[in-house]
Amino acid sequence: MKSPSPPCELKQHLQELFFKIWQTLWDNGNTGRSFHKMLKTVHIKPVFWTREEIMFVAGHGPFPSFLNRLHLSDSDSCACGEVGDPIHYVTSCPLNFSWHIRKPSTSLDNLWFQRVLENLNLRKRIINMIKIHNRQ
Repeated sequence: MKSPSPPCELKQHLQELFFKIWQTLWDNGNTGRSFHKMLKTVHIKPVFWTREEIMFVAGHGPFPSFLNRLHLSDSDSCACGEVGDPIHYVTSCPLNFSWHIRKPSTSLDNLWFQRVLENLNLRKRIINMIKIHNRQ
């Protein structure tokens, strides 16, 4: 007579199966792609980002590119004339010179996002920049 597997073994097998399914859905999805750049693998451990950091990674918030996408603005241009996305604000906008961070090369864009959010000083700069823009 064959004995069934212990419940803990079954639970572990089901958990592995669900994580594989979740990872496949995350990799092949069409939403949340800006977060996919930062969080390649799924896990249940929470990521402790502030509201401003989430807005930066998602491209949401006081950015002209986002407001234009929602039809709340006629233009996606910053006051300086360039496209007003989060990368522009923290790397090259002359209006935010005190918060500038070195601009990423296009081939290292994903790695740049990861390094910026791993660096506490750069995170504080981004948080302060977004807080200032939210007040305006």
